[in-house]
Amino acid sequence: MPPPLRHSLYSLASVFALASLLCQMPAAVADEPAPVSKELETALREMFTAGMAPGQSTKAERAYGVAKRLSKQDPRVEYAWGLILARQLKLDDAAKQFTVALGPADRRYLPAWRARVWTHLSAGRLKEGLEDLVPLALHLLAETADDNVSQEELETAEWLGRVLKAAELTAASDTQKDLVRKYDEPIADRLTGDLRDRFEAGRTAVEEEFATLNEQAAQKKAELQAKEEQKNASKSEQLGDKLEDIEQRKSDSKQSAEDLKHQYEEQLITLDKQLGKLERDYKFLASQAESVDRSMLELRRELTLIEATAASGGGGAPTPQIRNQTNQRNLELRRQGIDTRLQGLLNEYSAISQKAYQVAMQAAGIIKQKQSLAQQYQNATGQIVKQTQELDTWTGRLSKQKQEVEKKQASGKPANLPRLDRKAKSLRTYVDLNIEDERDQLFASFGITANAAK
Repeated sequence: MPPPLRHSLYSLASVFALASLLCQMPAAVADEPAPVSKELETALREMFTAGMAPGQSTKAERAYGVAKRLSKQDPRVEYAWGLILARQLKLDDAAKQFTVALGPADRRYLPAWRARVWTHLSAGRLKEGLEDLVPLALHLLAETADDNVSQEELETAEWLGRVLKAAELTAASDTQKDLVRKYDEPIADRLTGDLRDRFEAGRTAVEEEFATLNEQAAQKKAELQAKEEQKNASKSEQLGDKLEDIEQRKSDSKQSAEDLKHQYEEQLITLDKQLGKLERDYKFLASQAESVDRSMLELRRELTLIEATAASGGGGAPTPQIRNQTNQRNLELRRQGIDTRLQGLLNEYSAISQKAYQVAMQAAGIIKQKQSLAQQYQNATGQIVKQTQELDTWTGRLSKQKQEVEKKQASGKPANLPRLDRKAKSLRTYVDLNIEDERDQLFASFGITANAAK
């Protein structure tokens, strides 16, 4: 009788009791399988070739039917079909097929048993997988009652240890860990001798692999973190340099604006001085023209008086003295003199007007220069203002980026690091169903060489 359980678990005891009854059933598989026929070999090879290729499921299923008929329901053929279903990720169908491979009276085909446990665990059915381990463990105890332990049974015991330890280490919650321990301890207590040693060896191997993978992940994370920190430091320095450059450009723009303003003011003062002189000159010429105009007006009045006097004969009754030739000649001389003076004044007025026009044109040119200078200054200062606004925008952007980088540096938690512990946290890292290896071993059991199987 096996040693008593350490914990009283009613549900688990029921599973053990049922499994014990199943394990006492007679075996249905012969120890030495009959030599495989050429037809069966062809069907098996075609089943795997088509089943592991995309889009050939129907062909593979037909080959399975032929192999099943030729093998007279050999559980290895059922197991082979289960492997193909697992390869196609039809895990529910694969689990049912592995159950068929076991058969109601056959609990000795351990590969199918292990594969069914693996299928349950891979599909996320932790409890079902753990419960399936119990009859498997009792099967080992029943088969090794006479201390005759086969290599396959030792490997299965080690596989049990790997499965239980991997399930515990990769459990997603404390509840799942407790569930694993609930099955682990009773199974471990019932195994003895070489089976217990190999069971513990499996558990220890998984612990070491788990520790190694986590250590590698931690080391890789440290390396990535160091690179990230170096990258952030370099980026922060680059952003700082860019900000300094922008501040220098803003300072240069400000200085350019001040220099431009100073230059504009100096040019404006020069033009205003010229314009002021021209304005004074124009006023002087206008005063001269006004004086000449008054002089011409007086002469015209005098000329009008002379002409009236000459026409009226002196302004009274005609007398011999006024009408004489001498008086007429005197009036004519006076008129000629006035005409000469008027012509001189007209010439002088024309000259003054010409000078005034030239002064006005010069003043208009200077006013135009002032307008052009003002426009140039406005355009230049507008460009400076626009450039400064753009620099201010970039200053804000770069400052924000620099703050984010410095925040990362201060937190010590680089963002976007990959999940480096995924491999360590995956149960399939420690317990996997390698379809190709299982296929080769299956073919070898039929006497088909590995090269012929591939």
